[in-house]
Amino acid sequence: MHVDRFDADFANVAARTFGTSRDPLNADTMGLLESYAQGGPVRFDQAAAALPVLVSAFDRQHDPVTLDDYELLLSRSHEAAWIATEGNAFNHATDRVADVAALADRLKRED
Repeated sequence: MHVDRFDADFANVAARTFGTSRDPLNADTMGLLESYAQGGPVRFDQAAAALPVLVSAFDRQHDPVTLDDYELLLSRSHEAAWIATEGNAFNHATDRVADVAALADRLKRED
């Protein structure tokens, strides 16, 4: 999110809301992921121990937002309001495309 593209009130609320964010991944899980990324094996017991930590990454990583702050975020950005309440919860999938505008035009024609 490009907070700098919004007004000062939004920026202040975003800093207050998201400034309490913390990394959900502990050192053991980070080490396991680094080893896996380099092609290292992951034993079943290691994967089982890491799974709850990895799942927690798809949660809210910051303190709860106040209603006033939520409403200000919502008035400027539905996405910011979603993140403020739901965090990193999965809400849609994305894909990389060579030409976003061409894809959008094609999808409009298919409608």
